[in-house]
Amino acid sequence: MPSLRQTVWRVWVAAGLGFTAWLIIGFQAAGVAPELLKSSATARVVHGELNTTFVPQSGTMRSGLVFLPGGLVDPEVYVRLARTIAEAGHPLRLNYLPMRSAFTEK
Repeated sequence: MPSLRQTVWRVWVAAGLGFTAWLIIGFQAAGVAPELLKSSATARVVHGELNTTFVPQSGTMRSGLVFLPGGLVDPEVYVRLARTIAEAGHPLRLNYLPMRSAFTEK
């Protein structure tokens, strides 16, 4: 029969693994329409290695935005917002952070 210390350790490890799995699964983008990542008559979408840029197709452009997604959050979550801002006349660059965190080296 395991001791109290072993039982507490096992519960602690299981809780840590469960929490890590929840973080990985919980911060995934779900329900993002693929057509939002394609150019249209209202916004041009340019895919780069570390970012996606949304540029309005209208002739008048206002000040632009650089968008850094929240920590651990998949940047595709913000595509609908970025597209709406671009269609309103503001260019927007959605940056991808390495390992989804601003605390990395690059």
